[in-house]
Amino acid sequence: MSKRTVDNKSKQEGWIDWRTSSARAKLLEDLHNGTLPLEATELTAKNAWVFYQNKEGFENVVFAQFKARLADHRKQVKDKKAGVTGNKKKGWIDWRSNAALKAKNTITEDLVQGILPLEENVIPVEDLWTHYENEAGFEKVCFDQFKERLEAHREQVKTTLARSRYEEECLRHDRILFPREEVDDNGIPFFDLHPAKKLLEDDVAANKHASMKPEQLRQTREEYKVFPNSYFRPRIYQAVRKLKFINYLNYAREVKDKMLRSKQKINNEEEIDDIRKELFAVRRKKQKVVA
Repeated sequence: MSKRTVDNKSKQEGWIDWRTSSARAKLLEDLHNGTLPLEATELTAKNAWVFYQNKEGFENVVFAQFKARLADHRKQVKDKKAGVTGNKKKGWIDWRSNAALKAKNTITEDLVQGILPLEENVIPVEDLWTHYENEAGFEKVCFDQFKERLEAHREQVKTTLARSRYEEECLRHDRILFPREEVDDNGIPFFDLHPAKKLLEDDVAANKHASMKPEQLRQTREEYKVFPNSYFRPRIYQAVRKLKFINYLNYAREVKDKMLRSKQKINNEEEIDDIRKELFAVRRKKQKVVA
């Protein structure tokens, strides 16, 4: 009988060290060569256990560990055959790495700021991708990864906002007793609640930011001057990004509308290409407004 080695890292009493066991090697071998079905619907863990429990290498394996490891190995082998390596699918970048940091932060920030809708049925993800695929930080991101990560970040932000709403409700009750401060710990007003936010969006829409530096724009209104330039400058960039996205959505709607109106008249790819070029020119013209 083989000597049982207890895995000190395991939280399960009676489980062996699976990493060095012959049982692990046998399951992986049988899964790869097709002896053991990849789908639990074809052979359940309980029925597989009847076959393996008396095999060499399984003498000290308990059913609970066998069932858990079989599920893990089935997923690993299926992912490998489908072109997935570990948690990283083929052509995808590591979403936890620095290479994905800007894309991840952009999606999250746009969701929190309301630039990106939280509900997926508002704008098709394909339309959103045609905007983001040309944004800085998305150079190595493919559409499938963008789609999956957007869905995940939407759920994260929804959860965060739901928690925030609960906290706000608690704060609202507290503010009745203790009125909210109008400034933060540094003595700076809260920008989102300040008239400066709407004024800045209007100035960016009027393209005022294009002809002057952030500090010069800050000096044009008394409402801006209460914010330090280091705090005001990022707000300009945020307003610019928001306007670009709004302009893009307008462009996307124009494309769809014109394609639909021309549906009966389009006879070949050249005519379709002409329409796209015309609408692309409209889009570039709009983007120059906020460049």
